Amino acid sequence: CIMNLPSMMPDRLKEAGPDMWSTKGLVFLLVTSIHTWGSIPTHAQPKDACSTLTRELVQAHAKDNVIMFMVLDQKLLGMYANSWLESVRAAGISNYIIGAMDPPTSLTLPTMMPKTQCFNAPVAGVPTASGTGYRWGSEQFVQTTWKKVRIAQKLYALGFHILFSDADVSWMHDPLPYLKQHLAHDGAPHALFTTDSLDTHNNFGDDGLEKGTSPFFNINTGIYFVKQHAGGQEFFQKWLSFDRRGVGHDQDGLNNVVRGKARSSDPNLPMPQWQSAERIVWAAVHNSTAVSYLPVHVMANSYTYHVGRVHKLYNSTLLAVHWVWSGKTPESKVANMRDAMRYSDPPLYYGGSNLTLLTMDIDRPNSPPDFNQRKIDETESMVRFHLNAANYQLQQAYYGMVAAAALRRSFVLPGYHCFCAKNWYMTQACRINGEKHTQFPYMCLLSDLMRAKLLLQGIQIPFTTYETRVVHVREWPFLSHPKVPDHIKNSRVVLAPGKYRDSFASSVTSFEVHLSELPAGQGMHAAVPWPMNTRELEELVARHFGSFRIIHLANATQLLSNGWATADWQRTFDTHIQRYVTHWCCRDPKVMEALQLPRQEELQIVPKKW
Repeated sequence: CIMNLPSMMPDRLKEAGPDMWSTKGLVFLLVTSIHTWGSIPTHAQPKDACSTLTRELVQAHAKDNVIMFMVLDQKLLGMYANSWLESVRAAGISNYIIGAMDPPTSLTLPTMMPKTQCFNAPVAGVPTASGTGYRWGSEQFVQTTWKKVRIAQKLYALGFHILFSDADVSWMHDPLPYLKQHLAHDGAPHALFTTDSLDTHNNFGDDGLEKGTSPFFNINTGIYFVKQHAGGQEFFQKWLSFDRRGVGHDQDGLNNVVRGKARSSDPNLPMPQWQSAERIVWAAVHNSTAVSYLPVHVMANSYTYHVGRVHKLYNSTLLAVHWVWSGKTPESKVANMRDAMRYSDPPLYYGGSNLTLLTMDIDRPNSPPDFNQRKIDETESMVRFHLNAANYQLQQAYYGMVAAAALRRSFVLPGYHCFCAKNWYMTQACRINGEKHTQFPYMCLLSDLMRAKLLLQGIQIPFTTYETRVVHVREWPFLSHPKVPDHIKNSRVVLAPGKYRDSFASSVTSFEVHLSELPAGQGMHAAVPWPMNTRELEELVARHFGSFRIIHLANATQLLSNGWATADWQRTFDTHIQRYVTHWCCRDPKVMEALQLPRQEELQIVPKKW
């Protein structure tokens, strides 16, 4: 069925030509795979798509003349739409609308929300986000960021205060009460932006705008608020003028507009006026717009949420997390969202009928007494402690992964303690940019220790030409997630080391196994013979424990210390499992030179005994 899309097009799109909404383009896009558990409805028609952007549509959803908006294309739809919608609804936010940047998104969004709450992006030539060329920094990515600013400009021109949210944001609380204190007057500041900062200069108890607001902070455009003021439309024009100058993506352009010469070597850019006491920077190239910054204990990023935990340190009401500073890949970002229980996976992820799990205890080291007080010149001692602790924990998890592969169960990552942040440039006292908030240990991010892009596709071990075992993983807080059904959580058995096998002549199935009930609904307990190899573990589980949805190993290292039953499978597993482990980075170049040490260190998951 070919759709007559011009009937649903905004006038500006009709004038812009067929780039976005041509029927030829639609047919191509409809057959493109969408990585989402929401999908384009069968027999979708133009009448089922999102609405045209009008003032009436926005007014119907605005509150106190504030409208929150987010923009989606096909790629972002699949990765983040459900998570974003789930977060705003849980936070009690209702004054939002979503812009669809391509036909598949326009047809899919109304299956997830009222069609009157989404609109077709009023910009020409929006490229589809399918294909491998769409990645951070690509030309397509850059174009898309500028189109978001054009949509913001059009919404602002309709007379509303606008609050932009990227798709990779989780909303914890309604931000309107926080923003309303800046709507009570017409004066400065006029625009509020998040930053790439990893700390705050605010005193404890100060949840106001960032005290460290200055031209020397890098602004992030993941969340921003612009209220109606006399110079507002010209501010957007100045911002968009940097698109034509080819400076990069929208964030590069904004930093030039606001920070001017403090950010750029362009001699034509002026220095901005800076009122430190008022926490205001007057935009360098538009000095009638005053800008202030949102502190990280109110609007966090992945680092300040998971590593620095600044909002907890300040006992603040956290409004949102923008999941940047998450590592290099989208998979790292998804993993960090899952660790915060802020990623919305398909229902089967939490409790499919065939979901069986392998969990385990792990001995997590704690910080030495003086560790958090060590100075920058003691960083190398902190790095060494972190590397030893990381390898120690990974080499325990190794046995859990062996067990999961042997039993063909999904593996719940045990959660690790980290003692040094990972970055793409040097850390200072194991903290990035010398921030002072982080207290070690913190719960490691997946990309601190593992290669998230590979791991989230499943651990794949090709033992023979005909047999590849795939171990799917779940995040360490998985069983605390409210979406995991109780019938899975309650079907649990703990296998603990029992009688030591001083002779391996007898089968493990010849030992008596007694199940006892654990307190407080923790499941069942059984003491089992040890050590075992994988074949013996399989036999034992098949005879006694196969019906349990969760098998928990109380001491996997001890129970399975005999490893794989055959040497060939042992070698194959060890070769492939090491590929899922990442490296730590980075040392200070001066330390590298003085001590003849490498910039980064590869982590080791295979125990030395093998």
